[in-house]
Amino acid sequence: MAQSPLIYRDMVIVAPQGRKGGVVAFDKKTGDVIWASRKLTGIPCYVSPTLVKIGGIDQIVMISASDEDDKSIQGEVVSFESANGQPLWAYRYFNTFVNIAPPTVIGDGRLFLTNGSNGGHFDPISVMLGIRRKGDSLVVNELFRTGEVAGKMHPTVLHDGYLYFNGIRKPNGMRCLSPDGKAMWRESPNFQLGAYILANGLILNQDGKSGDPYLIEPSPDGCSELAEAELFPDKKGEPWAPLALSDGRQMICVDLENPN
Repeated sequence: MAQSPLIYRDMVIVAPQGRKGGVVAFDKKTGDVIWASRKLTGIPCYVSPTLVKIGGIDQIVMISASDEDDKSIQGEVVSFESANGQPLWAYRYFNTFVNIAPPTVIGDGRLFLTNGSNGGHFDPISVMLGIRRKGDSLVVNELFRTGEVAGKMHPTVLHDGYLYFNGIRKPNGMRCLSPDGKAMWRESPNFQLGAYILANGLILNQDGKSGDPYLIEPSPDGCSELAEAELFPDKKGEPWAPLALSDGRQMICVDLENPN
């Protein structure tokens, strides 16, 4: 399992996706269990728990995966109250396996989901959910669904209302979706499953094979490449780790034992 722990108030929250708890909150100083949610449906995967506030309630959203071989075992997108782990709402129509990217918080009760492995095949799917209060409960609705484009590995970037991610299949490349799910353009370099980050209104995008970085100006009009750099001699790696950026500097790893 690979995921990022979430710090919330005096708790550290992780998603072991086990029989005794799908999401668990520990006291961040002592390690004592504060609460454990119900077991998740489906099978475990790599999504990190995400904190959102909808309807005035702080909540933890988690995604579990469907079984690629057994269609009767389906995952879910589910929300638990941050204070006590009680379930708030669930959506069971994402039906994807090898889930990695967490949901992207759009605002106004909206969450964007995207995955490049849908329905037992490596097909794209992107979904926008809307969550709202209805009496004392929260209800979830599907606002749009598209099988045209999808990301897979990293959180989607939201910039000026548009969604940006590295797409998988049909073909690979950077993609831009409008707030209502329209694919704005399809021509871009093929970044494979590389990571990307938004900084100062620009997207730093790393090729998922070569590791070389590209600077992209995000625009619904097209993929505008401003600069690129060749940093690594080996072009056959899998540089998939999230990017780190500080004061205009990108962190990389250097092999000191093999300078060649």
